[in-house]
Formats: sequence, structure tokens, C-alpha cells
Amino acid sequence: MTGFTMAAAASIALGLSMGAAATVGVTLAVEGREAAPTPSPPAPRNPGPYLVDYGGRLPCNSVQGCLNRIPGLPHF
Repeated sequence: MTGFTMAAAASIALGLSMGAAATVGVTLAVEGREAAPTPSPPAPRNPGPYLVDYGGRLPCNSVQGCLNRIPGLPHF
């Protein structure tokens, strides 16, 4: 039992010393760096709706034509 207690104590001491070393290392690394540059503000956007032009990618002649092909929707 004494050997197990000694191994447990050594393991705890080693874990605490590794944690302290990691904390000191990270602190020194952070202090040695310069502050990150401030990002520029985003470009201004036009107010209003953002309309998307899908060009010729529709499988129908128009959006309304595609909507009329979907079953269950009222046809206009």
C-alpha cells in the first residue's frame, strides 16, 4: 500500500508541475506578442431587397412557370 501511495503522490506532483509550466509558458508567449491589427469595417451595402438573378439556370421559362409545375400549389 505504501508503494501505491508514493506513486499516487508522485503522479499528483508531476501533474501539478506540468500544469504550472504550461501556464507560465502560455503567459510568456502571450506577453511577447503584439496586439492583433484591428479589422477594417465592412463595406457599406445598399439598403433594400437583394434580388438574385439566376439567369438561364431555371429548368422552366420563368419562375412562375416553375411554380405552376409543382403539384399541390395553386396555379395562377
